[in-house]
Amino acid sequence: MPNPDIRWSVPDYGNTFPIYAGRTDDMDRVAEYSVERDVATMHFGGDAWQLEAGKSPVMKATTGAATGSQVFTAVGDAKTFGASKNVSCIADRHRVLIHAESRKDFVLFKAPADPDVALDLANAEKIGQFTSENDGLKRVHVSFEGDGETLPLDVQVFLSWVARHAMETRVLSSSWRLSIFLIILVPFLVLYFLGYI
Repeated sequence: MPNPDIRWSVPDYGNTFPIYAGRTDDMDRVAEYSVERDVATMHFGGDAWQLEAGKSPVMKATTGAATGSQVFTAVGDAKTFGASKNVSCIADRHRVLIHAESRKDFVLFKAPADPDVALDLANAEKIGQFTSENDGLKRVHVSFEGDGETLPLDVQVFLSWVARHAMETRVLSSSWRLSIFLIILVPFLVLYFLGYI
């Protein structure tokens, strides 16, 4: 059955984010994302995924032994994940490219099965999108269309986690830049108001 949306809600207890799938008028809770003691896990369909993500441009989700310990990966094209313009995702036998159109808007494209074939973004098939506008980081909403709606649910959930991390790393890098700017600016303002400049 095609699924058009994956939505994350605010934590209902502790640091556990519920994840829902389906149309807005008929959503089912399909997974949970949590971070405890710096260990991130995703609970999906009775399976616990081990998640690895950081500043590096590589993310990994390893499913439990009951589902064959599959490894889903997302690899950015820059030194850090937050600076990556394109992120290549491989989940099961599906390849998806997440392209940052701007700092806040992202598009999902169906990528060729052969990883050596370059994707022409102008002619690529769009299969979804997400944005960090309107509290998008706290309430992640990945909207699927076309072939994206027929992706397996575990692949859609994985892509929603990659989406959240893409938005989170951009917010953190912006916050760091702003903090450094203010640290540099404050001494100059103090000297100006004291009349030394």
